[in-house]
Amino acid sequence: SPDAIFTFSSNDPSAIFECSFFGGTWESCTSPKEYLGIAEGFYTFEVRAIETTGEGDVGDPAIWEWEIDFPPVVTIHSGPNSLTNQTSATFGFTADEAQAMLTCALDGGDAVECTSPYVYNSLQEGSHSFIVVATNEHGFEGSDTYNWEIDLTQPLISVSGPEGKINVSTVSYSLSSNEEN
Repeated sequence: SPDAIFTFSSNDPSAIFECSFFGGTWESCTSPKEYLGIAEGFYTFEVRAIETTGEGDVGDPAIWEWEIDFPPVVTIHSGPNSLTNQTSATFGFTADEAQAMLTCALDGGDAVECTSPYVYNSLQEGSHSFIVVATNEHGFEGSDTYNWEIDLTQPLISVSGPEGKINVSTVSYSLSSNEEN
């Protein structure tokens, strides 16, 4: 998550607080303290209580350390036409994390480790779906999917109309096909 929300308290009800984010300066703060839209990386949050009575003693800070990591972004940038008569398909893809492990799967089948470009041959007619998944070192996954259809069946065309010699100036023909498109 790019957001961090910290709640804190002190055993001294009159204490005030100072917070430091990522080694920054100490600033007055209240609970809850929010940091929104944080980028990937390692972070430290510190909070300390300051007595408002007596000497104004500062207690040892409470420290929270964490890492923000987002899933890899995967992009399929090339593949077959959305409707094709080719029985092979070549896919080009990238992930924004170079160390991510990539796996590919066709039509919901088993995923296999892969690199770009990735090729499938001898595909059957019909609708197909290709997915590539990138998994980073923390197990976060990002994916992209590509859908297309292979049509190997030639359309059948029927024509009907007058045959032979005719003696009219207007002729009508009727055309039809076994495929909608």
